Formats: sequence, structure tokens, C-alpha cells
Amino acid sequence: MRIVLCGSLGRMGRMVREVAEERGHEIIGVDVRGGEYEKLEDAVDKGDVVLDFTVREATLSFIPVLEHAGKPFVSGTTGFSDREMESLRKLSQSIPVLWAPNFSPGVNLLFRLLSSIPEKLLSLFDVWLLEAHHEKKKDAPSGTAKLMLGLLKKGEAFSIRSKDEVGTHHLFLYGEGETIEIIHRARSRRIFALGAVIACEWIEGKPPGWYTLEDVWRT
Repeated sequence: MRIVLCGSLGRMGRMVREVAEERGHEIIGVDVRGGEYEKLEDAVDKGDVVLDFTVREATLSFIPVLEHAGKPFVSGTTGFSDREMESLRKLSQSIPVLWAPNFSPGVNLLFRLLSSIPEKLLSLFDVWLLEAHHEKKKDAPSGTAKLMLGLLKKGEAFSIRSKDEVGTHHLFLYGEGETIEIIHRARSRRIFALGAVIACEWIEGKPPGWYTLEDVWRT
């Protein structure tokens, strides 16, 4: 597979290239900082799928290019407003789009567990979430934290941005006389890169539509 990688010179981009090439794929790098290509429109026709790890402004600017090219699109960029996210969903009417706030297999297992908690049982607990990421991460709370609380339909998130922290999400459920703590701690960016490349492998050949990692793991 030929993967057009937007943000190829970033931390995640470099890790994705490593993992993708280990799995036998070719990376076509796009990065405004001086990648193989500086603009997506110059590279999009050379690939089979487009993978995006940039910033929200860049991702939104890709939409008309992607719609014209008709290539599958996988994105791990976060920080979108509801209206901006709706623009990505609209794009999925024309091409297959897979968006995920977190490509870690472990985090996606956690998503599944949280979504299975009965509302009546959850009503007995107060929910708090502490998330920590590296100091260059712009959005806070993280997209992962927002989705976790969205699945629970309650709770409040607090954020830490410091040094080279890869990513930690610490969920507290406080009940009467008892406390549940759930922690996911990423030890390497490689887990995100692996999940993203697997998503690219999965989405090739799919019809237009809005997809998530849940679709990937259950098929």
C-alpha cells in the first residue's frame, strides 16, 4: 500500500513511517516543513490512502482536495469544534473517512468497556478524569478524554501538559463508600502508529461512509 502521510516530519509521522515500512508499505510524505511534498494536492494521486496527523486547520484545508481525489482518509487529528467535525462527516458522503482521537488498541478496548456500563449503575458514581500529555499538545482536554466522558455521558476532565509525556488517562468513579480507578498509560507512540497503519490497511476498498476503530476491530 502507498500511504500519503500528512505531517510526516512530526513525532507521530516519523513513528508511522517506521511502522508502515516494517509492514511492507510505502510512505509518501507531506509536510509544510519540507517533506517529500509540501502540499497534499501534489501527492494525493500518488497514494492509495491518506493518513493525517497534523493540526485541525490543516485537516480542514484538506477536505476539498480529498473530495476531488476520492481517496480513503484516516485522521488522528483532534481539537475540532462540533461544526468542524460535521464538515468531516459530510466528507464521508463522498469518500470513506475514519477518524479516531486515539489509535491505541488498549484505549479502544477501554472505550468498549465504558460504553457497556448500564446507565442505572453509573448513576451511583461521580466521574472525574485526569489526562496528561506532552507540552506541545494543543487541545485540552484531549480528544480521548472527551470521548471517554461522552461515552459515560457525565463527568469532568482536567488536563496536564508537561515535558515528553506520551499520554495518560486516569478515570475516577467515586461511589458511596467505594472508588474505582481505571488508568491507561501509553509507554510509546508506537502503539498509536500501529493502530493508524492497521486502520489504513482496513479502509482500502471500503465504500464512502463514516468509520471508527470499532469497525476495524470487530471485522
